[in-house]
Amino acid sequence: IDNFLNDCYFDEEDVEFLEAIGHQIAISIVNARAFFEKQNQANQLEKILSYHNQLNQAALKENALQSIIKCLGGLIKGRIYYFDSLLRFECSCSGGGEKLELLSAWLSKQDKYKMNATDLYPIRIDTEPYGYVLSIESSFGTAGYLVVEMKDQKIDTVKELVVKHAVSLIAMERLKFQEQTKHAMEEKGAILKELLNHNLTADVQRSLIRYEMPITGKYCFLSVTNNRMNSGDVLEMIMLENELARLYGENHSAMTFLQEKSILVLINIKDTITNPKEEIQSLSKRLLARFPDHLVKTGRIVRSLQHVSIS
Repeated sequence: IDNFLNDCYFDEEDVEFLEAIGHQIAISIVNARAFFEKQNQANQLEKILSYHNQLNQAALKENALQSIIKCLGGLIKGRIYYFDSLLRFECSCSGGGEKLELLSAWLSKQDKYKMNATDLYPIRIDTEPYGYVLSIESSFGTAGYLVVEMKDQKIDTVKELVVKHAVSLIAMERLKFQEQTKHAMEEKGAILKELLNHNLTADVQRSLIRYEMPITGKYCFLSVTNNRMNSGDVLEMIMLENELARLYGENHSAMTFLQEKSILVLINIKDTITNPKEEIQSLSKRLLARFPDHLVKTGRIVRSLQHVSIS
């Protein structure tokens, strides 16, 4: 504040006047800051609710997981990747290419307990910031990992809350999938019990036909185990079961059964295969190339479900 009225110093009246104005100015500044802060918070809240509603709508679509990932990527303007509990890439909102191998390798080296925290865990590849990861937790354990690629920008409060909401929606979607899988496991467990007791009633046969398992065919049981396999790790068991069903079911009919410390696979080998034993060994080698720490035991091949056994 300068004095334009005269060349003298301020007097006591000037000081009192300036003090009074100063208090009013300070109050006005504080009020203005509070107003803009509240307005900013209201705008943030409105944006968060809008983003949450868009994610909720995406979760209702047929392919919920892919829809949520795609929607999230558009909202936060970043690339999103989803890895299952075995750290295998499942889907993204854009292509990944060689980044997927880098991310998968990085994830496999991390302490899972740290990544299982409720906060976003920072990703650094070759000492450079890459983004964040957050685990997807359900009542069955860790369902997967959501990776947010954000190299050049720091994640703000709005984006962090939106990412966490997306994670909660994915967790519910995964839980729904797991409940459906659990029901299928119980149904197949009942079928296996009747099958091994050679109790092939009309109901059992109808159930087997749904899995393309008629009475006659070339049948073989396989047992897949490893030292770490535990029925308590439901998600990992389910993931492995799906991989077995995919591998052995590519050219044949395959039915999988989760056991306490193993997974049984019943295979109906195609009639066109002249050497069934060689075919089964070839498929098992492909499996072990991907899961080298597993053990595959092959049962004898029989011509009817009435003679099938775990031996």
